[in-house]
Amino acid sequence: MRSLGGGAKPCDYFDMMSGSGTGGLIALMLGRLQMSVDDCLRELTFIFGKLYEKPLQEQMKRLSKGKPRFDMPLSNETLEDMVKRVAPDAKQMNDTSHQSCRTFVVAENNDTPHILERIRSYNHRGNVWIWRTASAMSSTMTTPTAFNSTFVAALSMHKYSNTSPERTNPSVELLEEARDVFGPHRRVGCLISCGSGLLSKSFAPDSSLPNGIPEHLTRTVRDAVIGSEEVDLRMQKLCEGGSYFRFDPADAISAAMNENDWRDIVFWEQLKNLDSIGNITTTYMQNEDLGVPKWVEECAFRLAVQKNNM
Repeated sequence: MRSLGGGAKPCDYFDMMSGSGTGGLIALMLGRLQMSVDDCLRELTFIFGKLYEKPLQEQMKRLSKGKPRFDMPLSNETLEDMVKRVAPDAKQMNDTSHQSCRTFVVAENNDTPHILERIRSYNHRGNVWIWRTASAMSSTMTTPTAFNSTFVAALSMHKYSNTSPERTNPSVELLEEARDVFGPHRRVGCLISCGSGLLSKSFAPDSSLPNGIPEHLTRTVRDAVIGSEEVDLRMQKLCEGGSYFRFDPADAISAAMNENDWRDIVFWEQLKNLDSIGNITTTYMQNEDLGVPKWVEECAFRLAVQKNNM
């Protein structure tokens, strides 16, 4: 965004955004709430401090009993308060203002498990999410080991969860949705995918990281990372040359794994880790050996061209 000039917001340049889990929360903050990147980062720091404040010892204890690590009622309240504070006009997920940036997140309706649903901020073929934006955020954040499934409203019997770790990267769904909404003949100018910073090989049986991690937690994280990597490979084949960009500081995070307690990696949501994650990401974005700054400039150029053609 800085490459595009001061005051630029993602919602002004992207026609569509999507995400799953924390990525879904961020997509809704940038897309539906129309926040700037800096404002989003500030709010995330506050949100993480509220949602993920349980000590690691207590999280491990809850996991050993088969319980989620965090409390969903607190999540619902925190997200509802955030939406009211930063974008009171966006309390309802369905956006009738016809803004240019369409946003959707993925989750599963417990009535139809294993079927990934796209929770949209827009009316598509009569499919409208009638509940609040905060409910959409909570639904996509109910990832394995973190939160229990959640009811979308106080008087609703509809319960949502996001229990498929292999579907943490909804880039294919995003490409399919874009072609469905804008038409199959419209060219994709720029599709950006942001990774989690983890490599599947870090969770292989012969790696040092899993020692001491509960087996089901290792499996959950590994499935999520492998699923995301497989989607990345598919996207490289599905997208036109030069239009797909994948940013993922995986090598830097893997190096940090050798120095830090594994709990700081697997339980990355801890507020104390955000500065480290930010520093690692900044270093990655400036890594000329990998060519990352050139990718950023190419993205900025493509977005600017798209903006001028609108």
